[in-house]
Amino acid sequence: MRRLRWVTVSPQTGPRDRPWADDLDEDAVGRSARGVCERYSEALRQADLSSRYSELQLLCRVDDQCRDVLVTVYSDGMGESEVAVALMPLGVAKLPAAVRARLVLEVVHGAALRLGRERGWDPAALQSAYEHTVAAGLRYRWQSPPKASPDRRHSAQGTFWLGDDGNGLAVVKLRRRADGVIVAVSEPAPAYNTSSSFTRSAQTLRWVSNERVEMIASAALPIGTARTMLVADARDAITVAIGDGDADRSPANRCGADDVDEAAVLQATPRVSVIADNETGSRIDVVGGSIDAGVPDAYWTTLHHYLEQLTSPAWQQWWSSAPERVLEIWYDTVVTTSTVSVRRFTEGLRVKIRRPASTFSTAPAHPAVLARQDIDAMLSAVRRRTGLPLPPPLKPPP
Repeated sequence: MRRLRWVTVSPQTGPRDRPWADDLDEDAVGRSARGVCERYSEALRQADLSSRYSELQLLCRVDDQCRDVLVTVYSDGMGESEVAVALMPLGVAKLPAAVRARLVLEVVHGAALRLGRERGWDPAALQSAYEHTVAAGLRYRWQSPPKASPDRRHSAQGTFWLGDDGNGLAVVKLRRRADGVIVAVSEPAPAYNTSSSFTRSAQTLRWVSNERVEMIASAALPIGTARTMLVADARDAITVAIGDGDADRSPANRCGADDVDEAAVLQATPRVSVIADNETGSRIDVVGGSIDAGVPDAYWTTLHHYLEQLTSPAWQQWWSSAPERVLEIWYDTVVTTSTVSVRRFTEGLRVKIRRPASTFSTAPAHPAVLARQDIDAMLSAVRRRTGLPLPPPLKPPP
């Protein structure tokens, strides 16, 4: 039996200088979730919870009909992870950073608790993970084990942290071993933004003399990518006192804050409701999926234009005549073959649109036309499996 090790929110990561998602609200949620999920997962691994899968993945989607947040936990899981979908109202990106981080925590914790009822997890262990994350200020910060200099007079550590923008930063600190006083700190440098990448970077820390230490800030980046070498030298005098941990607490690089009004943050956090998929009636769920970087915007926006219509009352009414209770719709462009698959699962049908990103450079049709063709192929496949009549008409994009 596996152990639950990770809770993640998609998009899980992305480039430093570009959006992680096309939607601004989804981008903001993914970035705020980086530190929250790392800290919550840190405690989960200590809880030793038996699980079908090692990861609980949350897919966040913005729904302009939502005023609060609705989280649906999928009791059977999907693929190689436990899955929950969070529908969020417009404007999440405009929330203060501390409020958005708290919202992510409430969504993550609510999903874990509800799934825990299905899996028999100890709610006290999940509550401990929640409190662990709150106690850390909704931030993730990690220091590598100290490494002594060749003459044993100093020790060096890599210090890593995740900012509220979801990006990682790192410094190297040198201390005198005799009294623990910091004698040198490198300039901060970009680090790749996962705890596992922090560990890989820390493994590059090495003393090049009795006074000088070096570390690659982003060792997890692909080979050939420019990497910043952090350098700290005990011979470089520090003219400003640097307290332990102060180097990573500038306002631009913080996730949460020490002086926030906890009551005000909770009051401003949107209400979160959590249900399981087996608690609801007949429905169509547009769950989401994977979009490759090579997918044209015209395909992406057109596909979502049609998928959003499938959750309307008219379409839900159409599906209510199906012999299955639930229709789950997924899409995937990180594939090699264009096809539509339909599979039965406990609650109903799971349909997936597969459209390789490579086909857009060779297909004679416009990407928006391909999106409509994929939607039509998906609906045809569903009708063949269910015997349903013609569905409501789809409104074309403006």
